[in-house]
Amino acid sequence: MQPRWLPSGATDDVHAEFRVSWDQPADIDVAEVRVVGASRYRMSVDGILVGDGPVRFAPAHARYQSWSLRVGAGPHVLTVRVHSFGVETRMLAAIPGFLAVTVLAEGAELPLRWECRRATEYLQTGRRVSPLFGPLEWADQPVELPWEEPDVVDRDIGEPGPLVGPPTTTSRPQVLEATAYGMFADRFTGYDIDDPAVQVMLADLGADHQHADGWWVRFDLGRTRLGTPHIAIRVEGDGVVVVAGAPTLVDGRVAPVVPLSTGPTALLSRFAVGSGEHVIEPLSPFGVQHLELRVYMAGDTDIELSEACWRSHEQLGPPLGFLSTGDELLDRIWWAGVDTVRACSDDVLVDTPTRERGQWLGDIAACGLESVSALYGDVSYVGRTLRMAADCAVDHDGIVPGLFPGQRAEVATFAAQWVGSLRRFHECGGSLDVVADCRAAASSTLTALLDNVGADGSTDGLPWCFVDWGHEAAGADLPTLLVLRRALVDHVATGNLLGADDGPAWQTRLTDVSTLTDGVMSQPGVGFHGTALALRDGLIGSDEIGAAADLLESHLRSTYPFDPGGVRQRDPAVRSTAIATPYFANVSLDALLRAGRAEFVVEYWRRCWGWMLDQGATTWWEVFDDRWSRCHLWSAAPTWQMSRRLVGLSPRFDRGAGHFDLAGSAVPRLTVVSGLVPLPDGGVIDVTWNHGVSSSTLRVASPIPLVLTGNDGRRHELRAGTSDLTLPPVSRS
Repeated sequence: MQPRWLPSGATDDVHAEFRVSWDQPADIDVAEVRVVGASRYRMSVDGILVGDGPVRFAPAHARYQSWSLRVGAGPHVLTVRVHSFGVETRMLAAIPGFLAVTVLAEGAELPLRWECRRATEYLQTGRRVSPLFGPLEWADQPVELPWEEPDVVDRDIGEPGPLVGPPTTTSRPQVLEATAYGMFADRFTGYDIDDPAVQVMLADLGADHQHADGWWVRFDLGRTRLGTPHIAIRVEGDGVVVVAGAPTLVDGRVAPVVPLSTGPTALLSRFAVGSGEHVIEPLSPFGVQHLELRVYMAGDTDIELSEACWRSHEQLGPPLGFLSTGDELLDRIWWAGVDTVRACSDDVLVDTPTRERGQWLGDIAACGLESVSALYGDVSYVGRTLRMAADCAVDHDGIVPGLFPGQRAEVATFAAQWVGSLRRFHECGGSLDVVADCRAAASSTLTALLDNVGADGSTDGLPWCFVDWGHEAAGADLPTLLVLRRALVDHVATGNLLGADDGPAWQTRLTDVSTLTDGVMSQPGVGFHGTALALRDGLIGSDEIGAAADLLESHLRSTYPFDPGGVRQRDPAVRSTAIATPYFANVSLDALLRAGRAEFVVEYWRRCWGWMLDQGATTWWEVFDDRWSRCHLWSAAPTWQMSRRLVGLSPRFDRGAGHFDLAGSAVPRLTVVSGLVPLPDGGVIDVTWNHGVSSSTLRVASPIPLVLTGNDGRRHELRAGTSDLTLPPVSRS
């Protein structure tokens, strides 16, 4: 694929349009269109929207998107609007703006005719949506420059490869209904670009007709969603349309700012309009729940809002998995987690759609992989992240970054979690080819990390050892050492699966790290995080499990919001050991469920995530405080944990198709629990538990034969169809 570069060598906050024409052969009615570009683009064929891009990629490992389109014989035109950011964002490195297109008919590449024009109607404002995102989209004047041949210069993006995992999707628009409207007058005077977010927030939304600057209308999307507004408007005369969004209302108003963005934010776009019909749709998606449209028009100018839609960029749709507990609050918590995971399903799983859309490995390894498996069955979508991490390791120092592929952060614990997630990916049905492709990067990552651990177990030589907010890693930090040990256990296991010949060497390193962790664990003051990790990983003796579970439960009971008087984590500067977070619940609550403390875990879900619902949450907040991100992937722990532990089947497809561990947990108040367990091929298993005092009855309806393995190692081989099992009472609290 030969890239065409934006005209005049422009790279910084520049918009351009490309027209790519081809002639479709008379006897072939399907064209495969492959596209990759930077930094953001939207494409249509013969005037019909096809999709958006790009999918994020490491600079030397571009990935094209592919669409198979049914077209007739003769000429066709692909039109692409490209926005070149010229700056590094969470999504991409500061790659010069380009577009590369290939069109194939039955595998044969067709000749293309290229035209390009600089879209100078977009102003280079020097302002970004935030330091984590690209420049503001600011269409100032409708000026059109002539079309010309795009530049072909000696820059190399490498040969783009196919997209890993399922194709990206473009959903049908969701029609928006106005929740409020009126006339407004600006109260912030100055030049347009002085501070556009402040201008939105300070406007008088109750202006009378005589003093108004225009009309406003507001929409509520129902929950935080990732996508773009699609607004069709007809005006008479010249005017300006501003589209602003926010994750929540502040004092009943849209405030298009996002906290913890490392700098000023302005979640908005601006478009100049003239007389006639206009379709307003920014190129870059927003993560918002509330959307507001401001139309600046003078005097008694007629304005007709003919269409207001939301076009979702979320890659995950309604889940195949399902849960019914008979407890309305628990079921609501489960569904809010589903909505959170969906909102975070950009081209890859991201931490949050609102603040940064960052591909952080900790979110994906701790919560994302299990959530996608429990809700959708097919984990190939997560495989895209696993492979991209390996690409970034090769491009840099051999260590997979914790955040990538644009702005990069080195996080030792996240890198180690990525190594372990390769094993779990395969257990959940992911291709062993992905594990094999990542093997070298996993080995180089572990080597680099372990070489920086001191002989006494000191982790001070490692990059950021993030275990949890409130935990300060120093010296021989037990939680960090346990994360490294778990990565080594999983690396040895995947090496055995692949038949790798380096098994003895890695086993030796595992023995060395185990010796270090055993030594630190033998000392007093192991603490909450170390105990949780050790209990989850089976490193605590059977006679000490009760005491370890008591320690975790006591700590969680003392923390906010379970205890309203506990320490509240108002911002990242709160470094208290007396807090608990939704992130570490992926470990601590899992450990308690494994230890038979399901009744407490259910109470904790109800008290803490139920508290968020009581505060108006529609998706889960980053921490137990509403001033952080209000939609965060890592906080969806209850959803995958309920699906695994209450529905009770945990996939082990590394043993073979249809293999699951029986992982059920009984709670006295939940006598009947039912759910659907999705399979990688799109099928589902219908599961119903009836828990009694002396036994538990499991009914399974499956389209395929199953092998269910209990904690005692006993295997239950079931034929396809409906089967009933009577089991000893599942572990009860």
